Amino acid sequence: GARGLRGAEGPVRLEAVYDQVRANVPNSADPAWNEGRVAVDLSGNSDMLQPPRRGEPRRDPPESSYLLVQQTNPWGWDLTRDFQAVEGLQYRRVTTPDQIDNLDLGDYDVIYFGNYESDGWNQLYNQRLGRISEWVDNGGAYYMCTGTNNWGVAPVHPGNLTRRAQVYENVGLTVPAREDNWLMEYLGWDPNHQMNGNSFMHSVYEVNALNNIENTDGYQVLFIAQQSRIPVAAVYNYGRGWCFVSGCTDGFLQANYNRDGEWGQAMARGAHLWYLDILANYTAWLSWDPEEGTIDAGGDQNLIVTLNAEGLIEGDYEAVLMIFSNDPASPQVDVNI
Repeated sequence: GARGLRGAEGPVRLEAVYDQVRANVPNSADPAWNEGRVAVDLSGNSDMLQPPRRGEPRRDPPESSYLLVQQTNPWGWDLTRDFQAVEGLQYRRVTTPDQIDNLDLGDYDVIYFGNYESDGWNQLYNQRLGRISEWVDNGGAYYMCTGTNNWGVAPVHPGNLTRRAQVYENVGLTVPAREDNWLMEYLGWDPNHQMNGNSFMHSVYEVNALNNIENTDGYQVLFIAQQSRIPVAAVYNYGRGWCFVSGCTDGFLQANYNRDGEWGQAMARGAHLWYLDILANYTAWLSWDPEEGTIDAGGDQNLIVTLNAEGLIEGDYEAVLMIFSNDPASPQVDVNI
């Protein structure tokens, strides 16, 4: 459909964004989302994905419901402190992966798996990878860090991605431009922004491993190691959901590098949790054109909104398309979809 927009007394600068409402769909024991794929925007080449990027959070608190699966406090840091740093964030914590057996994962938008866990914990996690992957494929947002000193059992991420263990470097660098990644825009970090630690990472993700992720349209590298240039953190879609994986020393960084410009402080203040909220509420079935532009005084502009039901399971979906402008009389126009 098309939404007509009219300029006011002078040129009006417009930016259309969305405030996604989590799709209200029934749980399905026989999911249909693999029957079709929803196209996503690839940036530059086939293995670099451009995830959702929509400015600073406009929801306070986050809309997502989080599940934290954590038993160990990595390097003595209780990960619940990151969750408590975001006012109003709703989360539930369980300690071991087998405890999710009695939970309806459809009640959660984000699942966050802790790091520095034991080999037994990782075995329990890997035994449930199929169910976790199905949940992501249906639109969930997944986070897991593999920074640890326990190397016996490697946790496997959705799409059969695994870490490369025991890579220790003290400096990480950011990769995406602000306009290409919501997290970088939110933090105000440009490419090659330096992040410190001792060590900053304990594991990495080889490019070959990222290129062989299953059921994905691509990935975006967020951080690389300064010396080896190997990816340390990345985000990729898995079906209709999103995975954010990291080899950083989560816990150690919050405890010891909690200062301006450091990833440790960003996590301690919940920046990665806000990013997961954005990923969890990404509306892949909705697109619009143009995304921004200028309307002359008295002029018109049609905004074409396209709905694509391919690959969606049966149910009701809704979203709010928010149009922002410099028109003082109507700085924001909300279109319910």
